Amino acid sequence: MNAFVLKLIALIFMVADNLFLAIPDLLPWWTHAATRWVAPLFAFFVVEGFQKTSNRRAYFTRLAGMAALMSAVNLMLNRYLFLIRPLHDNIFLTLALGFLLLICVEQVSVRRAWLQKLGFALAAMGLLVLGFFIAEGGTVVLPFMLITWLLRGRRAWRNLAYLALAGLLFLMNYQPYGNFNDTIRMLAYNSDFLLITVLPFIYLYNGQRGPSNWFTKYFFYAFYPLSLWITYAFANGLLN
Repeated sequence: MNAFVLKLIALIFMVADNLFLAIPDLLPWWTHAATRWVAPLFAFFVVEGFQKTSNRRAYFTRLAGMAALMSAVNLMLNRYLFLIRPLHDNIFLTLALGFLLLICVEQVSVRRAWLQKLGFALAAMGLLVLGFFIAEGGTVVLPFMLITWLLRGRRAWRNLAYLALAGLLFLMNYQPYGNFNDTIRMLAYNSDFLLITVLPFIYLYNGQRGPSNWFTKYFFYAFYPLSLWITYAFANGLLN
């Protein structure tokens, strides 16, 4: 499948996850776990774009601009409309930080002066730590992007690194409850370790972008925030 088709499939699962988180008991308890591959897939395609785009500045400007716009609109909606169930999601911010992270890591490898290498290395570590605290899914998406970039062309090692990250996230999230069913439900909600389920979708990718026009270029930038705002507007009205 080309990137456009895979992204469309991901959007369906993304909407399901948004509905699950915004409206209690609307969808089955395992819904959130079944969607943990969506953000990593979009992150994978940002790494692809980082590698293939002819204008990284324009690419980053789009991500950063949408991150700023969504933050501003979220703030306004939470203050005046989304009073019961506020919205804080902003994957654009995470992807923009990840894009900057890749720039810093690349500069470490191409710079000759050790002082410059050190500066970019420190900047990369700073972005990584910052993303862990302020970015949606930062503890998953940023390491995933870093692995995808550093191990590009070495699929076996990349997959092993994905698996190691998934194992670390599992250990960080696992907490036994009184019985098996409650433990499984807890893991289904705290299920970042299921990022590993992105691998089948990565292998379905044929390396092609798909249709290339204005609509396909900006559709996903528009659909993500609009779908979230509509979902949370409905949830707040329903809960009110």
